[in-house]
Amino acid sequence: MLPLQDPAAEALLEALPESERYASWHLVGPGGRIASRGAAGIKLLEAVGHPRLSRAAAHVAPPIERLYGFVARYREKLGHLVPDGVAPRRYP
Repeated sequence: MLPLQDPAAEALLEALPESERYASWHLVGPGGRIASRGAAGIKLLEAVGHPRLSRAAAHVAPPIERLYGFVARYREKLGHLVPDGVAPRRYP
């Protein structure tokens, strides 16, 4: 996991316009393939070893995108549920 301001993250996301980079979270897979928003969550399930759950989630992708949109719209109100501080760096 990298903060968007990290130079390594900037290099991985250089194909995205800056406004798009900060509008969502992104998962960069092998070969530089970028998934964003709810689709990134589905890809993350597969990447961490849950292919069945990933396939099941892909079948309900539209509701997942709507849920992501809801969370993004109320990010500031929901933010108090997330602890303050710097996220751990988990990138090689």
